[in-house]
Amino acid sequence: TIMMVHLCPSGSEGASYAMFTTMSNSAYTLATAFSTLLLGVWDVSKEAMERGDLGGMINLTWLTTGIQVSGLLFVGLLPRT
Repeated sequence: TIMMVHLCPSGSEGASYAMFTTMSNSAYTLATAFSTLLLGVWDVSKEAMERGDLGGMINLTWLTTGIQVSGLLFVGLLPRT
């Protein structure tokens, strides 16, 4: 939230903050829905964890780590100023 305040241009703080907050909340909702869909790809049920079958959890960990790190690919597209 603090960083969003500093990103807002002078004179349009309210509108900018509302836009940043809306985008953040929308991304959270989309991520929740997407993660629920991914639960069916690999078995990460309680029963699998109790059996010691961590294959699904490891695969999901690699996938989510890759998605988070993929943002670094776009750093070069940011403006220099």
